[in-house]
Amino acid sequence: MNMESKKDLGGEINAQGTKRKNKAHMVKCITVGLLLGLIIGVTLSAFAGLDISAISKEEAGNKSLVYINETILKPQGLNAELTSIEDYGNDLYIINIDIKDNNQTVRYASIFITKSGDFLIMGRMVNLTKEMESIGSQWINYSLR
Repeated sequence: MNMESKKDLGGEINAQGTKRKNKAHMVKCITVGLLLGLIIGVTLSAFAGLDISAISKEEAGNKSLVYINETILKPQGLNAELTSIEDYGNDLYIINIDIKDNNQTVRYASIFITKSGDFLIMGRMVNLTKEMESIGSQWINYSLR
């Protein structure tokens, strides 16, 4: 029997008596390995980026409005109405509101709430990565009326 013609399930046996895998078998193993790696990678990255404790945009808007209206505006005879809610990075929502006095808008405002719903950020947000701007009296004039 010629050594070059022997075959078994694992591949051919060459002249030196060692097995040589079929190319098709090797390609299948590599493909299966890559697919498993891809599935595991996508699954892990999805869980790593998923904040299970995040509240919905609607919940964030309602929670913010209740706090702002009841705590800040109602004692002054004002109320806020929600205009929009958007994602702001991975951890915040930006909530745009109209502040009204007798159903007439007197001011627009943007507030931030953490996606966990635990913290409300009001006031001016400063981007520390840009050069400082001259803002003049904007720091002083925060009266709603």
